Amino acid sequence: MGLKDGVTLSFIFLAASDLAYLLTIASQAASLGLHGVEKKNQFTVFYSVDPFGIYIFLTNLGIMIYLMTVLVTTFLAIARCLCVAIPLKFKNWFSKKTSVVFFIAFCIVSIVTYLPVLIYMKMIKAYDTRVNATRYVLWISPKREEIKQAVWISRDVFVTFFTQLVVIACVVILTRSLRTASKFRQTSAAYSLRQRLDRQVTIFTTETQASMKGSCQSQKQLNARSDSFTLVSASNHKVERLSSKDISVVQQVVLISTVYIVCNMPKICIDVTGMFVPEFTLGKSYQNLYLAFICVMEIFQLFNSSIGIFIYYNYNTKFRKNCMLFI
Repeated sequence: MGLKDGVTLSFIFLAASDLAYLLTIASQAASLGLHGVEKKNQFTVFYSVDPFGIYIFLTNLGIMIYLMTVLVTTFLAIARCLCVAIPLKFKNWFSKKTSVVFFIAFCIVSIVTYLPVLIYMKMIKAYDTRVNATRYVLWISPKREEIKQAVWISRDVFVTFFTQLVVIACVVILTRSLRTASKFRQTSAAYSLRQRLDRQVTIFTTETQASMKGSCQSQKQLNARSDSFTLVSASNHKVERLSSKDISVVQQVVLISTVYIVCNMPKICIDVTGMFVPEFTLGKSYQNLYLAFICVMEIFQLFNSSIGIFIYYNYNTKFRKNCMLFI
């Protein structure tokens, strides 16, 4: 489609972050599959690297990457909103250079804010009692939980809640702006139609004044003006209605935003629960429940990172056309 503007470039960035997250999910699935093979054989068959340790590490890597998807999605919601709310300033604000700067900033924020958690966990060579042998297993520092709580409160809890509110606000502003813009366009069209019909009535009256007299002339003038008012009234009646294109834009943004909000709810639940229940984490009393919630969270985030292409294909004619040409 060409990188002609900042918004299109932002969609490329979103696709890149989604792809990176989906690759971590695929790797996690492979690790869990290998761990399942070990458990099925009661660890009589095992690998030189603990697959479950790899899964835990990849889960944390995915959490780090997913923040980029959250930030780019919020950036695009703001861009769509301002594109309609203040179109004259929009091009100057959201250029290709601006999009690149924001994406680089998102990458730096995503990596730097979660790096302290990853530093305190790594794969080391140690004795594994399950397989009665030495192999690479996951090592987690006791300090990790304290650091994770501080990082998650500032990074995940606050950022997730804040971006959710921003996206909701953008949808509300976008819908109102589209309705206002549609009303302005249709009011202008109705005014132009009224002026044109008035001129036609005046010309008609002038041309027929010499040849038509009495009641016949008055009747035709009244009929002409009646037709004029009828057409103007019909135009004014359409003022309150959005065009099909406006409705499509609203539906697309609302659908994307709704998917984003719903798919982030499991993450919010995990973050909030971890704040109030210290045992709800790895290596503690509720580890199994914690891992179950993590799996649910990943399924929702997997859906969020995969559904975008189908939404764009359904609502964007240009995107659909280019997809068909590519196929």
